[in-house]
Amino acid sequence: MNTRTVKTLLAFPIASVVCFGASSLVAEILLGLNHGFGAADMYAFLYWTSLFAVVLLLPALAFALLLRSARTINRVWIGVLLGSLVGFGWTLLNRAMLGPWFGAWSFNVLYCWIVGGAVGILVVALFGQSQGSPRDAIEQIVGRERRERVSHHN
Repeated sequence: MNTRTVKTLLAFPIASVVCFGASSLVAEILLGLNHGFGAADMYAFLYWTSLFAVVLLLPALAFALLLRSARTINRVWIGVLLGSLVGFGWTLLNRAMLGPWFGAWSFNVLYCWIVGGAVGILVVALFGQSQGSPRDAIEQIVGRERRERVSHHN
């Protein structure tokens, strides 16, 4: 097995963990903004978010297979868009499954799952790239912007 394959395979469980963590972080921020109102919903939210993190593996796998040779910047924006759409879809599925009980959420779970999906697939976009490390990919994107700004000033 080559290094690229290993990195791509490692990206999937990492993406699920990051999705769970990012979704939970947004929920904690929303709870903080509401002065703790809705803290009792966290148990149910973490349950649904753990399922979402597992479900995210399927679009992340499709993303990795279809865009494995795309440029890093394209992988990043497509990954964020796809992850956001998956988070939105998960919210709709949750709405359909809970029915009128969906309105009992004390904080906006849509924001949590959109951010979780976007960041989760972003990990796949950066970690499972064709060359280098995720840090190299970020430096490529940021470095390209810096070079363009410097060339415009000259």
